[in-house]
Amino acid sequence: MSEKKISFWHPASLICTCMGAGKISFAPGTWGSLVGLAYFYLQTTIYNAADSFFPLGYKFYYGFADMLVWLAIGLYCCKIYEAKSEEHDASEIVIDEFVGQYLTCIIAIWGFVDFLNIPINNNLALAVCFVFFRIFDIVKRGPVGWIDRNIKGGKGVMFDDVVAGILAGLTSGLVFILL
Repeated sequence: MSEKKISFWHPASLICTCMGAGKISFAPGTWGSLVGLAYFYLQTTIYNAADSFFPLGYKFYYGFADMLVWLAIGLYCCKIYEAKSEEHDASEIVIDEFVGQYLTCIIAIWGFVDFLNIPINNNLALAVCFVFFRIFDIVKRGPVGWIDRNIKGGKGVMFDDVVAGILAGLTSGLVFILL
């Protein structure tokens, strides 16, 4: 098992497992997604405190740039983790769910809700984003499934969830418009 080949305290392990969330044996991907939601909530709190200093829409662009940094870190760490564990897309790797869930919220909430000024309860918006991301991530239809089956290594681990995050973000945004 991969736990014997890579130390929990190895920096790649800490990042890939989102500080151990992926080591929870029951539904590790869900725990990784919850870490992504918590991170989005923290970012929203920080950005809202600075609202008067920045123009409309800055959250979306800064959030997207932040997500790209996490994507690059995840790609690098997944490559290391897979090399040391000799296992592709081990269940404890949840940095991909973190990035995908964060991207879903960026698109749906900062992209749709903030830009279009849609009045929606924040907790409801987060719940909708969470549900749609988990559906797209678990079902793996269309491009998400193709990437999962055909791209190996860290790119395969990360990019199926990035595409799931894009699809879930657009779907959630459309739901917010219809509400």
